[in-house]
Amino acid sequence: MSIASFFTKLFKKRKNTKSPSQKELLWIELQIPEDTPVLNQKLLHILAGYGDPLNAEAAVAELIDCGWERIKNDVYEMAVGKKPCLPVYFEKLIRAYPEEAAKLLSLCFEEMTASLRLVYLSVLGAGDAEKVNDEILALLPHLEKETLGAAFAVLAAYPLDKGLKVLASYLEAEDWKIKMKAASALSEANATQYIPAILKAAAGCDNSVERGLKEIAGRMGEN
Repeated sequence: MSIASFFTKLFKKRKNTKSPSQKELLWIELQIPEDTPVLNQKLLHILAGYGDPLNAEAAVAELIDCGWERIKNDVYEMAVGKKPCLPVYFEKLIRAYPEEAAKLLSLCFEEMTASLRLVYLSVLGAGDAEKVNDEILALLPHLEKETLGAAFAVLAAYPLDKGLKVLASYLEAEDWKIKMKAASALSEANATQYIPAILKAAAGCDNSVERGLKEIAGRMGEN
């Protein structure tokens, strides 16, 4: 082979080389040895919510004891909705392996279900308040009412003006439970600038809710 031919082939090889995509990185991360046995389907069934809490706690502990290499494919499939898993159990799994879970789930974050994306941000989002706020604010319209409190708590843990402003907007919600959750989150964030908004929200509520909101505002003022 001539020198010219050698460099022509080398140039073409380099030209065709490209960085791996997120999908390719995820495929690499999820490679599992062929001799790895399938996880017990009964455990996965329990984690999906079909079982009593004691059995579920035992199932979580058993999965954690399997080690990350054994469960990472299942964690991924739970994250993207291919295998159902209640958020409370998913949280326990990723808390047991925070570094490994952060590396894996960051590659498929956009594919994750809304509820488990919220769990991810709550558990593994530390250190980037701006990103956490942006992601939570984008998630809010897609969350069930029962999950809003958890989202509010994350915004309170990473208090930024834009997140607090959205929290305060929920003080105008018709559902009194949402009002209370928003006020409690503002209190946790020590957002004393919203005391007047909480008192204003209290004025239009029935007696018990009014008292609750005023108590929250009072504690904020004392702090």
